[in-house]
Amino acid sequence: DEIVAEFTQVGGDNYQWNYLWSNDMTPLTGNEQRCVFLATRGEKEGRSSVLEMQASCDGFSYTMNHPFTVWSVPSIQSVSSENIELYHNQIYQFEIQVEGGLPSGWSYEWYLDDIKIPNANTTSYSVRAHNTENEPKVHTYKVVARNVTNEKSRQFEKIFKTTVWKTPSVLINDKYIQIGEGENIVIEPIVSGGNPLTWSY
Repeated sequence: DEIVAEFTQVGGDNYQWNYLWSNDMTPLTGNEQRCVFLATRGEKEGRSSVLEMQASCDGFSYTMNHPFTVWSVPSIQSVSSENIELYHNQIYQFEIQVEGGLPSGWSYEWYLDDIKIPNANTTSYSVRAHNTENEPKVHTYKVVARNVTNEKSRQFEKIFKTTVWKTPSVLINDKYIQIGEGENIVIEPIVSGGNPLTWSY
């Protein structure tokens, strides 16, 4: 991320000040009270770093060291599938994990069709599908993750979509049929529920 550092000077306004900025003893560009640079963590998560500033004027010198920790930009990864087909009364658990960023201090909120779900505040959420109609019902679940220890932390989201079908069933007309020898009959099953594209006979 981009870091903006600014030195507030008190007194000495009538003198010409010089400013030298560096990060971990590597010089940064600029010779002003304000310095902008990109923080990099390298290969180590949670890398400790130090921003140094030296202000000098007419033989007077002041040095400031400001330590900080660099983390990677967080992201939400799905442990469960993001597009799910369910049947009536089926139980399914959504689950996510946060990769990168601060290792603690995360809060979670789950939403069903943009309505916040009460007491759903962990990395997983279980649902029981409901649909007794022949037409499928589509719902959108969303989890929002924030890091409460960093007031400047961004918000991260992951969206799941569910398609809920009525429980499949098959009925046969005239279950008890009496036929004569050599007679042909036609038996047609009545299929109800489920995804019609997934049936095979």
